[in-house]
Amino acid sequence: MLTVLHLTHTHIPSDVRILRELNTLSESPDLEVHAYGVQEKMSPDLREVKGPFVLSEIRILVGRISWLWRPARYALLMLEVNTRFVMGMLRLRPNIVHCHDTLVLPAGALAKVLLRSTLIYDAHELESDKGGQSPALSKATLLIERYCWPRIDRLITVSPSITDWYARNLGLKPTACILNSPETKTVRGLAANGSEIGLRVQLEIGLEIPLFVFVGGLGMGRGIELLLETFSGADVEAHVAFIGSGALGETIDRASDSNGNIHRYEMVPPDQLVYLIQEATGGFCLIEDSCLNERYCLPNKLFTYAFAGLPVIASRLPEIERYVEQYQLGVCADLSVESITAAVQDCMNAPRNLPIERLAELSWARQAEVLTQLYSGLDVV
Repeated sequence: MLTVLHLTHTHIPSDVRILRELNTLSESPDLEVHAYGVQEKMSPDLREVKGPFVLSEIRILVGRISWLWRPARYALLMLEVNTRFVMGMLRLRPNIVHCHDTLVLPAGALAKVLLRSTLIYDAHELESDKGGQSPALSKATLLIERYCWPRIDRLITVSPSITDWYARNLGLKPTACILNSPETKTVRGLAANGSEIGLRVQLEIGLEIPLFVFVGGLGMGRGIELLLETFSGADVEAHVAFIGSGALGETIDRASDSNGNIHRYEMVPPDQLVYLIQEATGGFCLIEDSCLNERYCLPNKLFTYAFAGLPVIASRLPEIERYVEQYQLGVCADLSVESITAAVQDCMNAPRNLPIERLAELSWARQAEVLTQLYSGLDVV
């Protein structure tokens, strides 16, 4: 039996993608799966949970130093996380180390040298060109990737364009693209009409009234201000519900107070989200082209809408537009009130006829197969 260790600087119980991968790999009788993560502030000082996989989490000391200069804090965070993870790896001696994102990649590279572990780099984004990231941090991230690149045995990305970017800029690696698809099989079948968790029931909005949804973080760069302006105008006779939390939550609340057709709803567990929104008219996936990571992204919400059976109104970004067209998921719009308004009207007037049967390639079941195939092809010492 092979010992697999996943490393991440996030709180694993809150990281849906990592949980899906861990649960998938735990189904193999040939793998003993472990995971090291970082606790949230209010977690106990050390947490170890044994289930399908063994989860251990540490509380980071640097996290308590809020006054420190951000670059220095990041450097100390990387040093502390990697040092403590390496200590754990020396005890566990894993055959395979699976690093989620760049911050923990040095620990994986060291395991490759010291323990001859097989190294998998799971880049959840285009790590060196992300929105809100300083130029210095972007350069440092790329430097870490370049240094560790020769030691990486397999690469996992979240979109074909990000795969191509890594191949052009860092070199070819055996790569798997694993999409951020919802795992709907874990949800019990709920009736689409009148289900207790249905959004229309919760908001007391009848089936005859058009209802659009926005799912995810309520932050800048997601077209939220444009949506508020669109649904506050007289040209759109429909409701919109924002499901999530974030910096623009209070802005949405104020708009909701003055406009009866604007709503905010707290985020629900991921395994309920598809069923919460399935009675909606359509969903928004609007991303600003602010960096390469955004330009090449394939957000979770795009696939959540698809498996809920909702037409999507999406940005004209290369990967998003390609998937929308290839799988007939909806329409793309420019980031303007006029274009969004026209897309909303088209969505309300067009028959709802998404080809759900064609979405098998986008399902988590298919992504799990890709992950399993990647592991089965490893040449592990």
